[in-house]
Amino acid sequence: MKNLKGRPHIVLVGLVVLILVAESALFYSIWASFSVSEQWSIHTHEVLEKIESFLSEMKDAETGQRGYLLTGKDQYLEPYGTAVQAIPVQFEELRKLTSDNPSQQSRIKTLRALMTAKLAELMETIELRRTRGAGQALEVVSTGRGQQIMDQIRVVIQEMKADELSLLDRRNQTRLATARVLILTMASGVALLLVVLVAGSRAIDRSSTARALAEAAERTERERRHARSLIEASLDPLVTISPGGRIT
Repeated sequence: MKNLKGRPHIVLVGLVVLILVAESALFYSIWASFSVSEQWSIHTHEVLEKIESFLSEMKDAETGQRGYLLTGKDQYLEPYGTAVQAIPVQFEELRKLTSDNPSQQSRIKTLRALMTAKLAELMETIELRRTRGAGQALEVVSTGRGQQIMDQIRVVIQEMKADELSLLDRRNQTRLATARVLILTMASGVALLLVVLVAGSRAIDRSSTARALAEAAERTERERRHARSLIEASLDPLVTISPGGRIT
């Protein structure tokens, strides 16, 4: 301890290293938490986009079906066919994206049944239009069964979106809170380092001044002892005169 007191620069370096290590560990921990929150927010946006994509494909399939039923032109079956192929893919991706959310997985099961029923209804009416004419196909459409299924799909989709938006809000709040802690940690670390550096610099200055004074006093004492030894060893009388001309 006595050696350290005489060497404030060593104490200063030790404190700076200790603060930097502690700040780095804390910063890494908070940054890791922030990164996790950021990834979850991105994930939620992906789920919302996939929900919209799935609903869009369902609408495209229904639009193509209606166009073909009314006109009998095969050109309307092209968007229908594209949508029908994309719908199972979009659904499977949505299922995987929401695999971490039990409430969403429950809705996914309901959505799967509704999707299957809607695709079957679309295929049935198109086949009727192709084989028996518009009258038979439109008669099935007029029952409203297909519209009811589509309305139920929209309800489930809205529930899924509401759930994801609620999650997104909570995750964004967590992310912002973590960001504030991160900034506060950085600011407090910088402030603490400045305090330690200023205090350490002053301690080093005081130590340097004290060392210089001690060395000057020691040098003066050595000179005094040397002069005394010369006087005591001399066989001749010696006279000293002060700066004011007084014989001392």
